[in-house]
Amino acid sequence: MLDPSFFSYVTLNVLTPGPNNLLLATSGVNFGMRRTLPMVFGILVGCALQTVIAGVALEVLLHWMAAIRLPLTLAGCAYLLWLSWKIFRAAALEARSKPQPMTLLGGACF
Repeated sequence: MLDPSFFSYVTLNVLTPGPNNLLLATSGVNFGMRRTLPMVFGILVGCALQTVIAGVALEVLLHWMAAIRLPLTLAGCAYLLWLSWKIFRAAALEARSKPQPMTLLGGACF
């Protein structure tokens, strides 16, 4: 069964040029293509892993959706409000060390 929510998630995840492209472009300009390749492959692994995990999680959650819809909505709203407050109150970071490109693990986690 092809669930519309899963299909829309995968479509947006694949087609949207998100922050990955911005970080890759910045890293490519600052460090060159060869030093950026681990980050490229890490992002590829991370996106594939995210899609698989989302598919499995959605399959399980669809059976429980009626019972958990309201708590998830409230938790998501609370998290977004907290996150926006943290971003609003954040100060600029000070550079303490020489910048380095992301590693394969860093790219996958991103």
